[in-house]
Amino acid sequence: MPNGSTRPLSFFSEVKVVAGESEQSRQNLKSCVILTARLDQRDLGSAVAEIQELASKLPLPKGYSIAYGGAYSEQQQSFKELSFVLILAALLVFAVFIFLFKEWLLSLLLLFISLMGICGCIIALYVTNIPLNVSSYTGIIMILGILAETSIITVAQFRQNMHHSPDVDQSIKYAIALRIRPKLMTAIGAILALIPLAWVLVCERKCSSLLPWRS
Repeated sequence: MPNGSTRPLSFFSEVKVVAGESEQSRQNLKSCVILTARLDQRDLGSAVAEIQELASKLPLPKGYSIAYGGAYSEQQQSFKELSFVLILAALLVFAVFIFLFKEWLLSLLLLFISLMGICGCIIALYVTNIPLNVSSYTGIIMILGILAETSIITVAQFRQNMHHSPDVDQSIKYAIALRIRPKLMTAIGAILALIPLAWVLVCERKCSSLLPWRS
């Protein structure tokens, strides 16, 4: 009140509690119920996996089904697109090997070595407890390109050395030693370019742990 005193709400109006109005949603001409949730210190993949395991035990009536949308659906779509990009990148790298060296066995061997970098990336993600996400997929594709480039440089230098010296061991050692600097420059350049992105991801994870309401 103007004089500083207080009055109950019933002094100004009549208070009534009424039942909420029901709202029915439909998708594809079917009735649907949408449940939303936010994650707290959990990754999206493991959380949805537990939800799917729980949902598989529910005795759904005939005609009922469960669909997962939102961020999970967008993540799965992104994974499909990035998987296609990864396969396409591997095929293009193999085509480059064939074009440069004109040897099927050597090209397949270099492609296998490049693909082994993916295993190293997955192991590194597992050790550091980082879930496989869009950023990880992008980094894996970059690693594939970097390994392919270093393979081309090393093999080209090895072949050039073989013209001057028939010793295979010496040619291999010289090719690796001579090309170690450009390889390190390429790797360090990629690491420095990705540091800001990695820093942003770390900050987001810290903010998510400090703010439980943030999904």
